[in-house]
Amino acid sequence: MLLQIYVVVNNVGILIVYMIIISEYFDSKFSVNLKVEFFLSLFFFMLIRNLIWDFCMM
Repeated sequence: MLLQIYVVVNNVGILIVYMIIISEYFDSKFSVNLKVEFFLSLFFFMLIRNLIWDFCMM
C-alpha cells in the first residue's frame, strides 16, 4: 500500500517536471492542443506502467 502511494507521488513529480520543461522550452513551438495530447499520452503511459508494476509485485 505504501509502495503504491510512493509510486503515484513519484509519477506526479515526474509529470510536474515534464510540464515545467515543456512549458519553458516548447511554448512558442507547440500549440496548446499538441501539449494536451502529449500530457494525456504521458499520463496513460504512467498509468499502464503502474498497472504492470502492481501486477509484477503481486
